[in-house]
Amino acid sequence: MVSFPVVFALAFASVCTLIMPVLLLLILCLRHQISQKPMWIGAAAFFVSQICLRLPILATVSQQSWFKEFARNNTILYCFILALTAGLFEESARYVGARCLLKNQHSFRDAVAFGLGHGLCEAVLLVGLTEISNLVFCLMLNSGAISSRMIPSLKASVSAIQTLTPAAVFMAVWERVFTVMFHVFATVLVFRAVRERKIRFWLFAFAAHTLTDFLSPLLSRYNAWAGEGSVCVFGAVGIWLALRMRPAFQKPETAGTDA
Repeated sequence: MVSFPVVFALAFASVCTLIMPVLLLLILCLRHQISQKPMWIGAAAFFVSQICLRLPILATVSQQSWFKEFARNNTILYCFILALTAGLFEESARYVGARCLLKNQHSFRDAVAFGLGHGLCEAVLLVGLTEISNLVFCLMLNSGAISSRMIPSLKASVSAIQTLTPAAVFMAVWERVFTVMFHVFATVLVFRAVRERKIRFWLFAFAAHTLTDFLSPLLSRYNAWAGEGSVCVFGAVGIWLALRMRPAFQKPETAGTDA
């Protein structure tokens, strides 16, 4: 049996990461507080870069025996490669979306819309669907519909679910809020790279993304709270820096080649 507090926490997390992001984007669009086109392109940037490209490539490579051995014997380097590819794929997708598909929409408001679309799409697809799946699994366990005795292959999944705590589930939701903030910050940097024709802003976004995704799982191996906390720090600092960059978007876009 899975305790009621854990079931409640999973239900709360499912609402926050699956339903709330969709409602938030709809409300912001209907009230014209964000631009719809950048938002949709931001969501598409995440979907294409991660769901269609990076994750399938990693899934294929992860089946290779040499890669399994490498990951097992080189934990730090393995975490760094995962972070590096995440930063490369996502920030490149942001840049292509902003430069090629939003040629006349590079305002701060557009950057925020793009970042929210990207970050909330990630929340729904990678976290929301997982939380609702865990919730349904818990309800089926508690109702007796399934059990590890009936299906021995579920033993590992049952053990994992039974080790969950409400605090861990709530912390994951809180961490996701700051992750979205970080995505807004990274998008603002990329939009500055496009507006001002200065590739260094893309490099800043790429480096920040890589560092964030490297430290979080690495720290989580030793202390889960430290890993989640690092994301919160990066998200909070990132959104502060994004707001500090807002005046730069009042200037006209720079024409010419990237430098």
